[in-house]
Amino acid sequence: MKSTLVFKNQEHPQFKIPTRSLGAVFAAFLFSGMPAHGANLTWDPLLTPASGSDGSGTWANAAPASGAAFSNGAADVTYSPTVIAPTTAATTTGTATITLSPANAALLVAGQAVSSTAFPAGTTILSIDTGTGIVTMNANATAAINSATSLTFAPIDTAIFGSGTGAAGTVTVSGTQGANAMTINAAGSGNYTFAGGTITLGTNNGATGILTVNSGATINSVFNQKGITFATAGQTLTLGGGSTAFLNGTAGGSSTAVAVSSTLALTGGTYAATTGAGHSINIGDPAAGTGGLVIGSGATVTAGGTFQTGNAGSGLITVSSGGTLNMGSGNNLVIGRSGANVGKLVISGGAVNLTGTTPAIVGFQFGSGTTGSGTLNLTGGSLSTAADLGIGTAQTVASSAVVNISGGTATVARVNFGQTVSGATTFAASTAGTGALNVTGGSLYIGSGGIVNNGTGTFTSSIALSGGTVGATANWTSSMPITLGTAGGNITFRAANADGTGAFAIGLGGLLSGSGGLKTSGVGAGSVITLSGANTYAGPTLVGANSTLATDATGVLGLGGVTVASTGTLTLGNFNSINNLGDLTVFADSTVNLNFSGSETVHTLLDATTGVFLAPAIYTVAQLNAIFGGTTFATNSSGTLTVTAVPEPQLWSLLLLGGVLLLCTRRRAAARR
Repeated sequence: MKSTLVFKNQEHPQFKIPTRSLGAVFAAFLFSGMPAHGANLTWDPLLTPASGSDGSGTWANAAPASGAAFSNGAADVTYSPTVIAPTTAATTTGTATITLSPANAALLVAGQAVSSTAFPAGTTILSIDTGTGIVTMNANATAAINSATSLTFAPIDTAIFGSGTGAAGTVTVSGTQGANAMTINAAGSGNYTFAGGTITLGTNNGATGILTVNSGATINSVFNQKGITFATAGQTLTLGGGSTAFLNGTAGGSSTAVAVSSTLALTGGTYAATTGAGHSINIGDPAAGTGGLVIGSGATVTAGGTFQTGNAGSGLITVSSGGTLNMGSGNNLVIGRSGANVGKLVISGGAVNLTGTTPAIVGFQFGSGTTGSGTLNLTGGSLSTAADLGIGTAQTVASSAVVNISGGTATVARVNFGQTVSGATTFAASTAGTGALNVTGGSLYIGSGGIVNNGTGTFTSSIALSGGTVGATANWTSSMPITLGTAGGNITFRAANADGTGAFAIGLGGLLSGSGGLKTSGVGAGSVITLSGANTYAGPTLVGANSTLATDATGVLGLGGVTVASTGTLTLGNFNSINNLGDLTVFADSTVNLNFSGSETVHTLLDATTGVFLAPAIYTVAQLNAIFGGTTFATNSSGTLTVTAVPEPQLWSLLLLGGVLLLCTRRRAAARR
């Protein structure tokens, strides 16, 4: 039986020719000026081979005369794989060599990937002997091979779109099309759109697998690649078809000016970035908040290895409403890394989910330069990790790491300043630089690891809370100092999880200072916030419903007034817990425990249920309960309360007038309804 070669090479139309005649035919191909392999092939839907052309067409393994094709500068050719049948009668399982005709072997190059049921996935060519036709693969065959077995070798050319000669159109991708690399240049007008099918770049060993972007485009095909390079400033590449091999390398720019103005927008589909150690986003302007990788509505990125921005160049990642970034267990999400680079992650409405032992590291391994930084801004949506939120890790220079929460919900196992634990790995502690946590809105829920600072040397950390909620998914403590502000209102410490199904204890042992105050909330028994520091915060303290605020033997409630709301509990562990000039307001259905020996001094004491201020005096628990009714003051308490003043008549009149006006306003509003 005469053996045949099925030849759908990237340079030629499909032929079926006797293997014996291959050498003569191959020589004829070369004589026509067509490259044997490794060419740049330009999209040519109008079949103008001298220059290529712009327009719509189908990218398919078909003869040029049937429609769209590619120009090699001399002729129009088909961009397709090489399909070859071996000349040997049989190659047994477990053999790594294939014997072809010398002419067939000359069509191939080392590193080219083979697609065949006879070889494991990912098998590539190690070497080629064009004299004997023996091709050595990097893996053994798993099944017998004979002359009827087709071996498909991936294309080895660069596919170029955009000739600057006409209007761009839609490239309809038929089936799966591959290339070593791909370039999108400017058409005469408009931008290209790719639809349908699958485009795979760089399956060959050693192939770049890079898409070079000189002009904006939309790719709605499944698009697999090893990296994306923007080579012209101000371009946007939109992907909507998903990927099974997304960005297994870097999204970057050919220069800093190009990178800062480039956008990679995901508008739908699922993108798996699971191969390789690092996936880097080094595009966008972190300072302006423009460009970069935008994970938009309907798009999901599932990443393995290390997924990072601001490594070998500054970068920005934005997860907007409806977008999702998932990180697999044992990997790292890194925001800002190395040198003088700036990395930023903005979660404005989507979800970032880190499973297992995967931490989110903000500011990592800055060991050169002094301007490097990492910033995480949560303005909406959610961030969730069962591991660390690391703020400043392995920094040895004056770089910065900042987490800003103004909306949305962050749920973390621990806030770790100066160091991060990732699975079984504990990264080096920072010896320089800064780390900051700022909460002005939204919610931060913390697990049993609490908030810690493991930085050493000149590394400094800061926590500023002025609005929003800091809650708990387990009992946790912190001895770090905290500044309370008023930018977003007073902070609420919630001794419970977000959905109210668990009550937990929070212990704050560091100094609470600043112009703001604090509130507490909870879900009943077990929802306890305990203060141990000699706190100096100037704002008010509000003990909210179903929560307990306690001081221990050293804790202080700051300088402002204290209000215990209905069903709230205030437990004082020492008689200096309330500032002597502070006012105490208590509702009749709240609880106050005076767990000390001696007398706590307050400026005024208001029964909020009746609106009556108690006269200056020293009150026992029995006397207080007689006034408030019931057992507002715990009967097992041993301490007393000393009241030193009542409001001045003028002030009391103003307070009374304000209450009357408020009551009238509410009645009028109710009447209108």
